Amino acid sequence: MKVEQSQISNKLPTVEMDVNSVKCCFIVDSGSRYNLDLHNKAYREIRKNTLKCGKLCPADTKVFAYGSKKPLKLIGKFAANVKSNDGQQLSAYFYVTKHANSCFMSNDTAKQLEILKIIHSIENEREWRTKEILSEILFHGAN
Repeated sequence: MKVEQSQISNKLPTVEMDVNSVKCCFIVDSGSRYNLDLHNKAYREIRKNTLKCGKLCPADTKVFAYGSKKPLKLIGKFAANVKSNDGQQLSAYFYVTKHANSCFMSNDTAKQLEILKIIHSIENEREWRTKEILSEILFHGAN
């Protein structure tokens, strides 16, 4: 069984993953701090096709869309095994929303599955710049 996202733009970073052996297409959201966010249709397919997926537990957090001050309406959450096409796997929580049209993979999950790698971050830039300035002062003196 495969849960497709026909409305996902070709410009968004997407990846296909197995969630409890059900193929799902995810938008990789490097700005998300929550493990995963699924829409209700995907959850129903996963639950229908796998015995591993139990009933939803109450969601223990508030999830906000980017720039929103109003939290998304969460139906609940469940834990599932997520496996990439290259065999990387982990267990993660899926937060199920009532009205979403897409599945989102968080920054942490994408990095753990080696789908996303941050090679240059603001923190790295600051650290690099600090070292550069100190090196300049130490070796060439302060002007």
